[in-house]
Amino acid sequence: DKIVWQLTGKDSTPMAEAALELCSLGGIGVDINMGCSAPEIYKTGAGISWMIRPREETHDMICAVRSKVKSRLSAKIRLGDEDFTDEGFYSFCRMLYDCGIEQLVIHPRTKKEKLARPPRYFYVENVAREFLGKMNVVLNGNVKDVSSFNAALRTAPSVSAVMIARMSAQKP
Repeated sequence: DKIVWQLTGKDSTPMAEAALELCSLGGIGVDINMGCSAPEIYKTGAGISWMIRPREETHDMICAVRSKVKSRLSAKIRLGDEDFTDEGFYSFCRMLYDCGIEQLVIHPRTKKEKLARPPRYFYVENVAREFLGKMNVVLNGNVKDVSSFNAALRTAPSVSAVMIARMSAQKP
């Protein structure tokens, strides 16, 4: 009752079928990973590739998965590719909500930005404000201790939750 299955792939139909199979195993929901920027993932057409390909393809994939998932459906995203625009990012978030995403985890960096560039939490705050009471918005990126948690919340106080970074696994 505490498991959320994370799903990634490059094609809509297998992702929808996998979502249906995962839901039969129990758990509280399915998360679509559209934020992974590891080259071995996005070069196959998975992960952040869903944010870069034509919007209709991503829309259709989300709707196909949503049709199979009766529990909570969430997505993890980034800002997009290096040439992302504010309007493009915010309209992408609106499309996800319109397709039935109930929780959105946002890592506010682009595909190529790694840990050297600070995350832009104000994007997370803007989405959280827009969807307040409609969709949970979770801040992700560079939260590794109490100090970084407090700093993130100062910039994005409207978020539903904060995801702890990989440092929690490295130094619990």
